[in-house]
Amino acid sequence: MTQTYPFSPGKILRRIFSLVAVFTFLSLGLQAQLVVNQGVSAAALLAALAGQGLTVSNVNLNCATNAYGTFSNGNTTNMGISNGILLTTGSANNAIGPNNSTSLGTCNGTSGSDPQLTTIDPQANEDLCVLEFDIVPQCNTLTITFVFGSEEYPEFVNSSFNDAFGFFITGPGPACQPGFYNNTNVATLPNNVTPVSIDNVSPTTNSAYYVNNTGGATIQYDGFTTILTRNISLCPCQTYHFKLAIADAGDCFYDSGVFVDFLACSNALTLTPSMTPSGCSGCTGTMSVATTGGVGPFTYSWAPGGQTTATVNNVCPGTYTVTVTDALSCSPTSTAVVTVTSTGSAITTTGAQTNILCNGQCTGSGTVTVTGGTGPFTYSWAPSGGTGTSATGLCAGTYTVTVTGAGGCTTTRTFTITQPPALSTTGGQTNILCNGQCTGSATVT
Repeated sequence: MTQTYPFSPGKILRRIFSLVAVFTFLSLGLQAQLVVNQGVSAAALLAALAGQGLTVSNVNLNCATNAYGTFSNGNTTNMGISNGILLTTGSANNAIGPNNSTSLGTCNGTSGSDPQLTTIDPQANEDLCVLEFDIVPQCNTLTITFVFGSEEYPEFVNSSFNDAFGFFITGPGPACQPGFYNNTNVATLPNNVTPVSIDNVSPTTNSAYYVNNTGGATIQYDGFTTILTRNISLCPCQTYHFKLAIADAGDCFYDSGVFVDFLACSNALTLTPSMTPSGCSGCTGTMSVATTGGVGPFTYSWAPGGQTTATVNNVCPGTYTVTVTDALSCSPTSTAVVTVTSTGSAITTTGAQTNILCNGQCTGSGTVTVTGGTGPFTYSWAPSGGTGTSATGLCAGTYTVTVTGAGGCTTTRTFTITQPPALSTTGGQTNILCNGQCTGSATVT
């Protein structure tokens, strides 16, 4: 079957000029580029597209074999989305830079139209690529992020080549009202009204959302949109039908493509655990979990222990798991692990001392030995001073040594150094009665 397309002298001349650009770009140094895996399975597409808090099913892909793929390394480019899926109207690999052609394109020969996409432009029926699937959100807000790019820029703005992209949703509204979304296009500009197409985002129309990629080293498309983000209000646990569609308008010659970041619940339940260490005296720790997102009220279950509150006190050192469930019937449980540490274990000691043998001397000593606890240890004697395990040269009296270990754990031990009583004497004498005799005596007691 022979296909015919509108004749465009401008496009033919542009292809000739692009050959010159190819040779010019051969002299450019290598830079980080987009990485594209072209023609992956539909399951691989969904794996790259479905983020946290979504259950995805019933995927249907209607694209030419090489018109789609996954991409990565986008954060190193001026496109800005790190990774996700890529749907195009030609070849996914054509999106890879540098921009060394002003007219790169692949005609896939796929005809047909999408009834929703042609509401954006009635001629958007060439090289159609459509991805459809169902989701069940475990949240009430879904974030959609994408960038639309094209080789039609900038020459064919406001012509018959108005390539277009749409992201259509069908399902209940935020308050679960049936039929609220009916193939509603959410791929719009921030005004939530203007759909994304060549004519609607360009150097002359809504230019704040347009990026001129002339001379770009990492992306092939001559122009693309800024990163566009939509937050869609949904009814949790209900089924929605999603359809992503892109097509050439007017002819199939020049490629357009859309980079879609992974879809994710912007308020999916996430857990942030924390703890305070158990003190020196034993089970004095605290563990808790903070919730972000999700729909309350929440239920908690700690193991081991079985506590059911967000914060648990008087916890011994160890590893604990908390399971949190929100109020949505479709949400899976979320778990977090908390390891309660110890500031240090209780210190135990033994002591030995040497008392003074002679009253009035300072020959006493005391020695402390650590038998339990977590080091390193420091020692402080009072009132004698000293920082060792022993204190010597002690006079009679009471002395205290403070032992400090890891985490500021402390203990004290007291030594009472004794001495014998001081010596005391009484004396007696007998004098000589007759001169010259030696009959005197002296007695001490």
